[in-house]
Amino acid sequence: MNLYPWFPTRRTNDPALAVQMRAAIAEHADRPATRIRVGEGWRTHTFREFGKRIDEAAQGLLDRGIQPGQRIGLFANNCPEWSEIDFGAATVRAIPVPIYATSTPAQIRHIAADSGYGSCSWAVAASVNASWRSPMICPNWSTW
Repeated sequence: MNLYPWFPTRRTNDPALAVQMRAAIAEHADRPATRIRVGEGWRTHTFREFGKRIDEAAQGLLDRGIQPGQRIGLFANNCPEWSEIDFGAATVRAIPVPIYATSTPAQIRHIAADSGYGSCSWAVAASVNASWRSPMICPNWSTW
């Protein structure tokens, strides 16, 4: 079932990244999409599994009232969830505003003020510096 009717289920020349990812998921469903090091081993997700995680992120954003064109702050360390939420945001036509975990509080305040990301910011990694969760630095903090 195609949850997002505006996405094709086959290869397309549409330049939109989310459209290209949806086509790749359909075309390569059982092939490995990601390999994440876990301890001494690797965790592999197929394109189908990666697509499911993107759909879950997209649904989570919709459930939180995110609208097409709305900017969301994406504040995290480098982790698999970053890509899932980034593609999930593109799926629901939201605009991710990256805020890196290495950013200083002053940089975060500038990004928040300049981007107009509004009432939502998302943390996807527990290791993000807890002191930055202050409303003065990262307003309207919400954990993914």
